[in-house]
This record gives sequence, structure tokens and C-alpha cells, in this order.
Amino acid sequence: MTILIKRSGGFAGREERLAAIDTSELPTTIADRVRERIARLTALSAQEPSAGADRLQYEIEITEPGTGGRKLTVVDEGDPDDPAMKEVIAILESAGGKPW
Repeated sequence: MTILIKRSGGFAGREERLAAIDTSELPTTIADRVRERIARLTALSAQEPSAGADRLQYEIEITEPGTGGRKLTVVDEGDPDDPAMKEVIAILESAGGKPW
């Protein structure tokens, strides 16, 4: 599984690439955790993302062997307890990235 995470929006409206993760290059335990978090994030982000000015938006592109790939979008509403944002942050930290 490969995962590309980008962040866009905010006051400047710029886009930046935060992480490119290939689970085949991670230790098995970390790769398994990343896959579990992607599964949870998929369930959490099933609803339509809300719109709003100056919000940060995370776009997660997931490619798995034998599939056409998929995209998830998570909007940062500024709630530190938002379950979807917690999963995005945990995925970034698992890959050694930082969300901010």
C-alpha cells in the first residue's frame, strides 16, 4: 500500500506534500498499524467534508495492488478531539512525519 498525504488551505491557501508512505518499506508492526489507521480513517471520512474558508484540508491518496486507488479528504475543523484528525496525525507520526 502506498499513501500520499497532502495538506491545503489555510489563510495562504497553499498546498504542501506532508508524506509519501510505502508500507512495504516499513517494519511489519508499523505497516500493520498504518493499514489499521487507514481502515478507521476510511470509515470516519465516509461523510461529505464540510466547506469553510481558511480551513486546512488533508487529502490522502491510497493505492493498493490490484485496485485503482482511492482518495480520502479530512477537513481540520480545529477540534483537537476530532477522531479523523487524530487518525491523520497518527498516520503521519507512524511514518516519521509531522502534521504541522
